[in-house]
Formats: sequence, C-alpha cells, structure tokens
Amino acid sequence: MTVSTEAFMQSFVNLEAVQIGRILDDNEYYLNHQKSAFMGFLVQCFNSFRRAGDTKLDIKPGRCTFPSDNVSSYTFVGNNSSNYIELNIHNTDSILTGLTECYCFSSEPDHRAVGVRIYIDPKRGSTL
Repeated sequence: MTVSTEAFMQSFVNLEAVQIGRILDDNEYYLNHQKSAFMGFLVQCFNSFRRAGDTKLDIKPGRCTFPSDNVSSYTFVGNNSSNYIELNIHNTDSILTGLTECYCFSSEPDHRAVGVRIYIDPKRGSTL
C-alpha cells in the first residue's frame, strides 16, 4: 500500500490517530516498531497533547542535523500548550517511505518551540 505524505501530514496535524491507522501499511515498521506498537505509542502521544488542551498541531519547518536524501524535517507544535514533536518525514515522489524522530534538530530561530518536547517512542523520552 502506498501512503501519501500529504494524507499522513494532514491526519497528524489534526491528531487523528484512527485515520493514520487506516492509511499506514499493516506490514511496515514505523519508528522501528510494527504498526500496531507504533499506533499505541502515537495514541498516547496524541492524548498527551489533548490533555494539555491542544486540538491540533501547527507545522514549523526545520532540519535534522544529520540530513539525508528524501527527508523533510518538521516541528509539530501544540496549538495551546506549545509542546512539540520533532519528526523526519521520509518520502519519495510524495509517497511516505518512513518516519524518524530527530534527536539533533535545528529549527529556524523564529520557529523554536518553547513547550515540552514530546516523543512518540517512549524509550526516547516523555510522552507526558
């Protein structure tokens, strides 16, 4: 199954875990986890944003300090809490080919997030 990067991003900013679950491939790994485990982590992550009063995430461009081809890096910031996730979207021809969380992120000075950093993978840090 091919997943449109745009469809994933739209569902992500709207905190729509159910929709993301529908569009992601059951046989693929996301953040090095089987889809079912990834979705569990993602639901916890989205719930932490909602508990903080967020109803959507704003997108701010950035770059991982370890860049690679076909990767776009973003900071997703809660519209109320300013809590944030830094995520690399891997894509080829607008098709999602992978996701990674960036641990060495460099955002533009006017795009620096000020809230608590949230991680999708709880082994990496807080999911609040």
